[in-house]
Amino acid sequence: QRLVSQMESLAHSSDFRAAKDQARVLDTQWRSTGPCAKADNDHLWQQYKSAKDRLFEAAKRAGEQRRDEARQRAQDRVWRLEEQLRNVEAAIYRANESYSRALSARSPSMRNPNWMAISNNQLARQSAAREKIASLGQRKSEVIQKLMEARSRLNQF
Repeated sequence: QRLVSQMESLAHSSDFRAAKDQARVLDTQWRSTGPCAKADNDHLWQQYKSAKDRLFEAAKRAGEQRRDEARQRAQDRVWRLEEQLRNVEAAIYRANESYSRALSARSPSMRNPNWMAISNNQLARQSAAREKIASLGQRKSEVIQKLMEARSRLNQF
């Protein structure tokens, strides 16, 4: 009866790993305990087995819940990275448009007294746009790499 009582108390545990380890110890003790009257033995075994089944079923449900939560976190990460990728691609599109505008800007007339400053400004805009495109391209590569890893992790579930 002491073993039945201990197993029943384990069935209400929240630390399933420790409870399952302790249940295995109780199983060993149960097997080493000598038999009692047949009617008592069957009744005690049913109580013991029922408590043990409740423990392992609760542990199984908790494990499934943890896996479901981990899967949801993995799915959320994939969605966030897909959103980041869309944002980076939109930024690249805008940067390409800016670069295109910088390239297509009319060259100033050399008769304009400020033509050198205007030309330098145009070159600086072109250079800045190229740098922005390169930086965004690098960021896109990083996001794609993270997205591939996140999708791989999600597929493990």
